[in-house]
Amino acid sequence: MLASVPVRWRCLLRGLNLVLVFGLMVLEAGWASRATAAVSDVYTTFGIFTGGNYSYGFGRFDLATPTGTSGSYSYAWTQLGATGSPTLANLAMNPVSGSMTLEYEFFQYRSITTAGVISGSLGPTSNFMGMAFDIAGDLHAYAPNEAPTTWLKLDAANGQTLTSGTIGGQVTGSELYSSFGGNMAAGPTGGYYFADESTDELVRLQLSGPNAITTVSGSFAGGGFGPGVFSRLCMFTSGTTLYLLGDETLFTVNEATAALTKLGTITGVPTGITGFTGAASMITVVPEPASCGLAAVGLAASAGWWGLRRRNQKR
Repeated sequence: MLASVPVRWRCLLRGLNLVLVFGLMVLEAGWASRATAAVSDVYTTFGIFTGGNYSYGFGRFDLATPTGTSGSYSYAWTQLGATGSPTLANLAMNPVSGSMTLEYEFFQYRSITTAGVISGSLGPTSNFMGMAFDIAGDLHAYAPNEAPTTWLKLDAANGQTLTSGTIGGQVTGSELYSSFGGNMAAGPTGGYYFADESTDELVRLQLSGPNAITTVSGSFAGGGFGPGVFSRLCMFTSGTTLYLLGDETLFTVNEATAALTKLGTITGVPTGITGFTGAASMITVVPEPASCGLAAVGLAASAGWWGLRRRNQKR
């Protein structure tokens, strides 16, 4: 029994055990919620040209419910909310909360709900060519108008710059090109990927302090992709898979080689669509190192406490 252990130590150990067990329960619940949040919904912003005018809107499709066979799947697209003249682009989804933000008229940072309700301005922006959260939950943007500091880490609450740096390596910040934004996505294993429309290449951006270092994975190829076939590219990550939208055609992307596998076509889009200007889905985040360390300490301490208790019970 615990009679041989001083009362003050018994109280301390029991209190410590309760704290550690509670902490582990919180961590486990947090990881579980992150895991179940990796849903198959893909939200998109788009542009259409009708009656001599451009307008923009918002909608979704589900990766898990296509019809047909692989390579010629049909993904039913649903519009959410009405179209309007303000430009919508660079849609991004927070992997922790599931909330979404976008760039509005290329100079405002705003939030948008899954029903398509857009908030008022949360802060100014500067015409991004890509904006996305990474697997650590940090928000970055490629902002060519901010040259030479074209790589920005943003505050997810208001879109304002936390740190600024440069893009260098095999491709510089002045060489990456997007016709409308929405070309950047989280790398499933870290960093980011950019679909360069000027070269039809997949470019990886690896974080290095406040900067981004680029390497070219290769030229997009496969699934009917070719020069001039698509007018607009848009990229996103869902779970741990990288996807590319060439107009309304959906591909998976091999991160190492840029090889494409055609899945099918997004159907039910509005007449006159000019392409998707942003796409976002829930990505799989990695547990923070501090959380992993706390969990390990908690497990070790809890195991030690139960070992001590069992030894005393045998006396």
